[in-house]
Amino acid sequence: MDLIAVCPPEYSPEAASYGFTVAHACYSLEEGELNILKGADPKGGIMLIGSMSISEFEFTQKLFNCITDECKRRRFSGVFFDISKIRHIKPELFAESGIKLYLPDRFLDGAVTVVSSAISGGNFETHLRSTIKAGSSDNIALGLEFTRMDFTLPEKSGCGQELSRNELNSLFAEKRGRSFFSEELCSFYFRYSAGGKNHMVLFNNEHSLKRKLTIAEKLGFSTAFFYYPEFRSMKSIVKYQRARPCE
Repeated sequence: MDLIAVCPPEYSPEAASYGFTVAHACYSLEEGELNILKGADPKGGIMLIGSMSISEFEFTQKLFNCITDECKRRRFSGVFFDISKIRHIKPELFAESGIKLYLPDRFLDGAVTVVSSAISGGNFETHLRSTIKAGSSDNIALGLEFTRMDFTLPEKSGCGQELSRNELNSLFAEKRGRSFFSEELCSFYFRYSAGGKNHMVLFNNEHSLKRKLTIAEKLGFSTAFFYYPEFRSMKSIVKYQRARPCE
């Protein structure tokens, strides 16, 4: 499996030294214009485009031309739009230009769908199998994500309170939790009570994330994205593909 390291500029050289393809998280869309983070000078890999101010935008020919010009100049092989809604995007334009297009949780002919690994109910393997039915394993990539979420029970929405790494560690220590592994969710969890209410905390660690990668690879997924700054200390993840420091 090819692991693609999503990196802010300061982490890109380190990730590349381990042999990872880098998705450069230094581009954004503001008022329909493509912007690059000041001081960033990415080369090779994939362009990752996000936005802090918009959740959807209208795709235009002008924007496409700007993106393809930047891809040629920077030698990017693909573009990942890390934005939830894109109206009127045309994957065939990217295919004709030899640029691979990645979209989060959206199935379009000619694009690679990046499916999140974060689930709070059901079965992880079944979740991935259902996405393959909607597309094909050749056109689907895994978005490997940490889950750190506190649910107040009973919880029917599937959404809880997101926790930072420090908040999770503090809560676990404070409640003196004992964690268990869920084979179905492919995640760890622990329970505690507070204010007369029962809680369940769902979280991932190195073991469960590696397990998710193994299941995805078994099902035919050939690519996974991961956020390098969070994963860089996890040696089994860093070494999952045949990545070695460059000579």
